[in-house]
Amino acid sequence: MKLLLLCLLISFSALCQPSATVTSGRVNTASGTLPGIEGKKLIDLTKSWITEVQRSGGQFEISNVSDGSFTLSGYKKNAFYYRDRGETHWQDAKLVFYVSYTANAIEIKPTVPEIYNPGGTPITYTLPDYFYNGKLKEGYDGLIPSLEKSINSVITSYYNFIVNYN
Repeated sequence: MKLLLLCLLISFSALCQPSATVTSGRVNTASGTLPGIEGKKLIDLTKSWITEVQRSGGQFEISNVSDGSFTLSGYKKNAFYYRDRGETHWQDAKLVFYVSYTANAIEIKPTVPEIYNPGGTPITYTLPDYFYNGKLKEGYDGLIPSLEKSINSVITSYYNFIVNYN
């Protein structure tokens, strides 16, 4: 019985976290609740999260700070992969998260404005270029779940930090 209760609790907490999905060449907004965190406190927590991410080798920064919104941007190594004819191709990416908030809610709009080959060389493809008529083009197997995993790992890390640090 205790095991069942624990499983339900873990499942419920996972469902409460914001997460994003990739559809038709764009990333959908993730929404979550905030336990009464005021604006200045959220900005301070965000800066502390950035410091923690940088300690582990991540590259994120905050910009465009205003009442109710700010932007997080960073470079994500191995942001996604795709498989074509048995070969796996990894791509790095610049990830930008447009964050808007109130004392009780947060919305995070992720975007992928730049894509790089491993090693940091920019490529001309953008996320919508991997799609045709709203569907993933042939030869890019694995792109959607791997990109969602990368984006959601950042969102989850950030969200857990601000909610649990409060």
